Amino acid sequence: MKKNVIIGMRAINDPGWFPFHKGLAQDMRVVVISVVFAVVAPIVLLPCALFCLFSRGIWTHHHLYIYESVFESGGLFWPKILRRFVFGLIIAQMTITGQFILKEARHEAYATMALMVFT
Repeated sequence: MKKNVIIGMRAINDPGWFPFHKGLAQDMRVVVISVVFAVVAPIVLLPCALFCLFSRGIWTHHHLYIYESVFESGGLFWPKILRRFVFGLIIAQMTITGQFILKEARHEAYATMALMVFT
């Protein structure tokens, strides 16, 4: 028997399935922001690390004990996630290359340009 959703809320004993597209997008945003802005302001790493630490435990608990597993992708999300993480890493490398150019550190800028090619 299917339970009704009233005003966008489910019954407390029927959490439904986990919306992967929302949770994954939020977590990826935090990781990419931490990688990109760590170059400019390393203080941003502390809240991002705390977020990753606590969200790991929370999501593990939710997936094991609360949400229903409605499908198994077999790892099909991973190539899409990896492409987005690598794109964020390249943006971070471009940011630090720009900082090296502004500070007139030419050798370091060339080294990070080579790193972008290898990435």
